[in-house]
Amino acid sequence: MKYPNIKLFRSYWLVLMLLQSLNLFSQNFVIPLYNGLIPYAKNNGTKEEIERKDITVIAKVQIPDIAIFLPSNRMATGQAVIICPGGG
Repeated sequence: MKYPNIKLFRSYWLVLMLLQSLNLFSQNFVIPLYNGLIPYAKNNGTKEEIERKDITVIAKVQIPDIAIFLPSNRMATGQAVIICPGGG
């Protein structure tokens, strides 16, 4: 049985996988803030939300961590930005 658009499907699949791999390489290190259970955490059943537009917005974080994003050598200036959101 021949599929009429198998080449087109394979091309789309390859492009999709390549784009997904870019997200994997943009984040260099992740350091979890807690090992095991988080003290006094309340499980409310919500899931973490990630919205990527001009900037990346992460909301409803359930497992806190420190994420380190390093620029390419060409873009590195020696400056840093530390973002410490509050909780409540």
